[in-house]
Amino acid sequence: MVVRNNDLRQVDSGTIWLPPNASLANMAIPKLHETSLTKLYDLGTKFTYNDKVFRYCRADSGGILNPQYGAGNKNDIAISYTTLSYPDADATTVAAAVGATSVYVVKASATKDEYKGGHIVVGHNSDSTIQNRGILGNDAAATIAGVSNVVKIDLDFPLQTALVAGTSGVEVWKSIYSNVKKADTGYFGIVCVPCVYQATNAQEYFWGQTWGPAYLTAAATGYGASEGERTLTFNKEGALTDLYTQLHTNGFAFQIAGYLISHDQGDDLTFIMLTIAP
Repeated sequence: MVVRNNDLRQVDSGTIWLPPNASLANMAIPKLHETSLTKLYDLGTKFTYNDKVFRYCRADSGGILNPQYGAGNKNDIAISYTTLSYPDADATTVAAAVGATSVYVVKASATKDEYKGGHIVVGHNSDSTIQNRGILGNDAAATIAGVSNVVKIDLDFPLQTALVAGTSGVEVWKSIYSNVKKADTGYFGIVCVPCVYQATNAQEYFWGQTWGPAYLTAAATGYGASEGERTLTFNKEGALTDLYTQLHTNGFAFQIAGYLISHDQGDDLTFIMLTIAP
């Protein structure tokens, strides 16, 4: 097993946590309220400060970033479920052996490290052999052993069960921080609250808050005044609604955003303890 260390730097109670296999060893304290067309940190880099947690993200190519609304992951699945039908680097019938830290998938036009920070699920299509691994990086699509568009994906932990060509299945997701925009439907998974406002964007890199005291826009009136109305959710625009009303009025609930901090500010409170990712 290859041991990979995360690095850490703490300045004035602010701490930067580099993700596994970081390619940008930038330990500078971030400027949270600025965007950049240049990638300054690896996606998913974590910064903690003053009871708050932030993640480094990349914006979607359209829409807006708004620090009063939750922003969602707009990625579709990167590689849909398919059985493996390709050789490994040695052109054998086994795609990856027990203990392997890389697997090979076929995906045309895949670029270098496109899936870095994402996730891959592999297995023999049974409960006992499913293996969920993080992605440390990937090579660009290339011809290997006569097979076109083969992509080598590096895993964060070795495989427990061998993968067999024509039998094993695979699915791949990109980093949840790689394609983020203000939510516009109820199908978004909210991943952060942006630290900066941008009316339009061109896939800028930015910091988004994922935990701690935060201010968001209220989607409706009337919550927070009664006992038990403490847990809040994101509605389909990324604004705040309360869980109690959703469950008793609609019979369903959106994604949990956090909980009200104050005890007696009245209803329609918008200053909350955000609880997306610690």
